[in-house]
Amino acid sequence: MRERLSAFFALRHTNPALFWQRSLFWTFWFHMAFFAVGYGFREVMPIISLVCLVMYYRSSWKESVLRALPVKPLFVSLWVMMFIGVAFSLDPWQSFLEVGSCFNKGLILPFIAMECVRSQKDLQRLVAALVISFFWVGMSGIWQAITGFDFPMGYPTHAGRLTAAIGDYCVGNYLTLVLVPALGVWFIFRERFSSKKSLVLLALVLAPGLFTLYGAAARSGLVALVAVAFVWWALVMKFWRWKILVPCVLALGIVGLVFFCETTGRMSVQAFQGNGRWDLWDFALAIIRTWPIFGAGADMYNTAFRSLGLAPTKDLITIEHPHNLYLDILCSSGIVGASFGFFFLFGMLWWLGRNLLPRLRANGDYFGENAASEALRSDANIPGRTSAYWQMTGLFALGYLAWLVNGLTGHEFYRMWWLAQAMQGLGVAIGAIIMGERCEKKPESPQE
Repeated sequence: MRERLSAFFALRHTNPALFWQRSLFWTFWFHMAFFAVGYGFREVMPIISLVCLVMYYRSSWKESVLRALPVKPLFVSLWVMMFIGVAFSLDPWQSFLEVGSCFNKGLILPFIAMECVRSQKDLQRLVAALVISFFWVGMSGIWQAITGFDFPMGYPTHAGRLTAAIGDYCVGNYLTLVLVPALGVWFIFRERFSSKKSLVLLALVLAPGLFTLYGAAARSGLVALVAVAFVWWALVMKFWRWKILVPCVLALGIVGLVFFCETTGRMSVQAFQGNGRWDLWDFALAIIRTWPIFGAGADMYNTAFRSLGLAPTKDLITIEHPHNLYLDILCSSGIVGASFGFFFLFGMLWWLGRNLLPRLRANGDYFGENAASEALRSDANIPGRTSAYWQMTGLFALGYLAWLVNGLTGHEFYRMWWLAQAMQGLGVAIGAIIMGERCEKKPESPQE
């Protein structure tokens, strides 16, 4: 181990670009794997990665993913939206603090993540990081279900729902966004094991997280999972397969939904009718009507509806968001700012789909049947050379889509931990696509 570390640090002098890129990768890897450890960890790790990123750009800008990215203007549109949310705010300083706090915990993550994929092994390692996170947060939830308090943070349950290490039942949404790309571990297992052994291993590593996901009773997360499953089968699978499997997936979803309703009561008709979101969405529409052009400002939802004399009947008066990503953006930045924001959100989704769907359909190895034979190829570690590479990339892109679906009934744009999951998944998918395309045009040796 000491020799390997010495050789690694020697790269700083012999190959600084590789040294900083690998430093960037491993700091980002730890950020993904142990994201739920605490607020301090989420504050510090992206800054360390940012230092590595800047040094990598300095050493090898011409080889960077960002330089080759054709949709860089989409990021500019995101920053325009945030500028409007500050400049035209009811309280510009408060809005500036809200937007600024997102810098290290969300806004820089796509740029960090997109430079982390230099080989198929890198992509597999990033999947493994999410599997680790899904597993240990799940174990934290199991411990909480047994003792009443999670490990290691000591958080109690909230209204009878599991919160695990996140400290709130929104852990269900966190686990949802982690689960989608973490399913790429199936292709890693299939390189080494039979389908039966792989299925057993998959069940073992995902069981704790699924238990906690169920215990958190997150309706928004469940809807997002069903939506991305349907999109995957409908858009990627060949006709004869998805014609058979979509009904099966929907049937399983309905069975799961019935079970969820019966055991939690969270999806009954009464639960929907008594949901506080109806009030919150009405308040958001009132804010948009009052400040339609540039909005009331970032983090001004509560201030704005109070100024209109409104008060929720089922939520605390201090609630700070409308529980809808899109209404929140409209409240924060108005029609003008939201136009830029939606251009970023859906422009990225369009670009991902445009680059991924043809490759996913062309590969055809949807269940990893050929993963073992592909792994034996001499070029298997080069980005874009195997079907498993594109399947894993597609799952990271689906994680971003899951966030967009989750946003229909969940949180607000400036929710730090939530935004972080979307941005890091988006960045990994961008980097994997650019590197795969680059290696299709010009074969190269992967960096270890």
